[in-house]
Amino acid sequence: MLIKTPRHWFPNSIDVALTLAAWIGFLYLLARGIRGLLIQPDEALLSAIDLYMANHVHLFFDVALGIAVLVVMWSKYQQARGLHRHRTAHSTIADQQALSSRFKVSFSVLGNLRASQISVLHNDDQGNLANVECVTPHRSPPNQQH
Repeated sequence: MLIKTPRHWFPNSIDVALTLAAWIGFLYLLARGIRGLLIQPDEALLSAIDLYMANHVHLFFDVALGIAVLVVMWSKYQQARGLHRHRTAHSTIADQQALSSRFKVSFSVLGNLRASQISVLHNDDQGNLANVECVTPHRSPPNQQH
């Protein structure tokens, strides 16, 4: 691989399987074509080679088209996954500033909202945030039996 990026094992195994299938298919067709050309009888060599080559060229194009379709589908899937990952990524500083000004809250309140599991938002009559409560659930200590 020319570029290594950290990935989950499943997408990596699909990439490896598609690459191996392409190479195995190519080598199989190449060996079959060369062997077929060497074994042909001499009496009708030209017509047999023309028919044989036409069939193999057609088969090569079919395999290449199938691989191209698989690669394009895989790249579109990865592109869609990347867009989803980009949309769900953490906000940048500029986004935090816009969010802070939009809801008229400070950066510390935004940090508390992101960090808390339970948040209670109180709005005024115009729909603006009036109060923000970040509730921390209390955990009861485990029962200790003696």
